Formats: sequence, structure tokens, C-alpha cells
Amino acid sequence: MTDSHDKAQKNLKYTLFFTFFVFAMLTNVIGAITNILIKEYSLSLGKAGLITLSFFAAYGLASLPGGILAHRYGYKKIFQAGVLLMTIGALFFGLVGTFSMLLLMSFIAGIGVTLIQVSANPLVQYAGPKKDYPGNLSIVHSLFGLGSFLAPLVIMQLIAKDITWRYFYFLIVALSALVFLSVTKIKFQEQAKEAFTIKSIFTHFKDISVISSFIALFFYVGIEMGIAVWLITYLETIRGITPHTGAYLLSFFWLLLAIGRYLGGHLLKTHTPKTLVTTFSILGAISLALALFGNTTLSIIFLPMVGFFCSLLFPTIYSVTIENQTNGHSVVSGILFTAVIGGAIIPCLIGITAEAYSLTVGLSILFISFLVVFLKGLSIKRARVEIEDGGAI
Repeated sequence: MTDSHDKAQKNLKYTLFFTFFVFAMLTNVIGAITNILIKEYSLSLGKAGLITLSFFAAYGLASLPGGILAHRYGYKKIFQAGVLLMTIGALFFGLVGTFSMLLLMSFIAGIGVTLIQVSANPLVQYAGPKKDYPGNLSIVHSLFGLGSFLAPLVIMQLIAKDITWRYFYFLIVALSALVFLSVTKIKFQEQAKEAFTIKSIFTHFKDISVISSFIALFFYVGIEMGIAVWLITYLETIRGITPHTGAYLLSFFWLLLAIGRYLGGHLLKTHTPKTLVTTFSILGAISLALALFGNTTLSIIFLPMVGFFCSLLFPTIYSVTIENQTNGHSVVSGILFTAVIGGAIIPCLIGITAEAYSLTVGLSILFISFLVVFLKGLSIKRARVEIEDGGAI
């Protein structure tokens, strides 16, 4: 392996680290500003769920087209297009004043992030040895957790200094510009493109492993965003904890997710994906149960802990599904990221259920999600790069 090849791999890896960090801040600030927007725009809990819906609905609409475009034009061009749309959406989200326009700008930013996800996640294959793809993807995703951890803290600092939350989005615009410059400089050798037909898309839809992964990821993202969107409101309305403290606990949720993904990247080199996904999904459900049905102290401890046990579920299921496909990775990536619309639908269902009953009942929907992910974990196998299990954790 040449020095130039090593340098290209490192540049790609660092670019991916930075990219995941930035779009994570944009994606997961939603939980911190939802409570603010509820008060600023006098929103009901159900209507507040539209904030998440507007962003994550983009995944449902743009993921598969994004995968097809990446297949045709290459990952890099779609990556760049995604960064531009993310920048435009963030800029005008910070500028516009009406709630309906906020939803529109959130949707545009969501399309940008979708295109980034569809192109960037497969690119991790080029940032290191192919056999380490699941572990490397989990480590790259740890930067997603780190960006998510910082976003609520930045918002709280702005509010504490009596500065509007809108300046957060201007910060995202500046960081996005740096991401775009980084993306233009990365170099890698993409695989030769296969002949593309509509039939080839339907071939992947017939693959039971792809469809089961789609379903599992739909419910997984529902867990992640269900907690992220409603944690602050739940702690305030049910447990009597101030939004300021809740924002710090939300940051801790994302920090634990980042730590879990970093550790998971190394655990995946010694343990099978099946072992880790099933174990972590069980422990995640137990943490959620303790948080919802225990006392206030247990809620404070175990709601953030759900983030740790969620950490490696998405990157593991995604990466194993991708590497088990012999072709059409960009299209499969598009199919899988369509499942992220679960991050829009399930938080909305939680909000609607909360209006009818309570947020405790609403968040209990997430137990179904954990069950679906657990069942997927039972069927996971790395068909082409199976490793020997190093033992249960």
C-alpha cells in the first residue's frame, strides 16, 4: 500500500469525522429547540412533533432517489449536493420567522442531510480495510454522537446569555462551508458502476435481509429521536425537572451514544454483530423501563443511558447489510436510509399518544421498537466476513 493511498484514506476519514460531527449538531438540536419553539409559537405537543416530522420526512422522500443518483453520478457529487442543501436549509431556518417556513427550511436541510448520509456512509468502506467496515463505521458515527452532545449545550449557552437560538443555525452554516471545502479535496477510487435498471432496484426489495434491516432501522431511529425529542419535555412535565437541567441530560444522552459507538467500533472486531445487537437492545429496553417506571432519580440516570445502549445498533445493522450485498451498495444505502423516516413518525405518535394519555404512555411505544431491533439482531450474520465471537459482553 503506497504512502499516497494511506494519505488519501486518512483525509477521507477525517473529512467523514468532521461531516458527521456537523450534521449531527443540526439533526439533534431538534430536541433542545422543540421545548423552546413550543413556548415561542404556543404549540401543542402534537403540533410540536411536526418539527421532527418536517426534517425526517426528507429521508423517506430523498433516500432512495439519493442512492440512485449516487449510483449514477458517484458518491462525491451527491455528498457535495447534500452539503449545499444542508447549508441553505440551516441559513434560512435561522432567518425566517413563521412556523410554517421553519418547517419548510427544516425539510430542505433534511434533504441535504439525507444525501450526505446516503453517500457518506458507504464511503467509510474506502477509509480503511474492508473487513473493518462495521467497526470503522461505528467509530465514525461516534462523531455523530459527539456533535449531538454539543448541540443542546450550545443552545443553552445562547439562552443563558439572552441570545436567540437562531444564531446556532448561523454557526452550522459556517461549519457547513468548511465541510464543503473538505469534501472537494477528498480523493478515492470508486468501484466500477454496474449497469443500472429499475429491475435491479426491485431485486434489492426482494432481499429479505435488506427489508428486515429497513424495518429494524425504522424502529431504531424512532427510539433515538423519540428520546431526543421528548426527553426535556418528559423530565419537565412528569418529573418536575427544569428545561435547563433537561438540556444537559439530553447532551449526556448523546455523549453516552458517542462513547458507545467508539467502544462498539472496537467490540465489533472481537464480537459478532448478532451478539452485540441483541445484548444492547435488551439492555436498552431495561434502561427505558427503569427510567419510565422508576423514581425521578432513576429517570435522570437511565434515560441518558438509553443512548449508550442504542449506540451501535444503527451502524452495525446498516454496515452488515451493505457488506453482505455483492453490488448496488448505493441503492441499498438509499433503501436503508429511507427507514430514517421512523425518526419522524414515531416521535409524532409519541406526541399524539401523550396528548390522549401521558408522555409516559407515549414513550412506552419505544418498547415495541426495541423488540423489533432485538428480533433483527437474532438474524444478523456477516455472510462474507464472519468473525469468531470473542464472548458475550
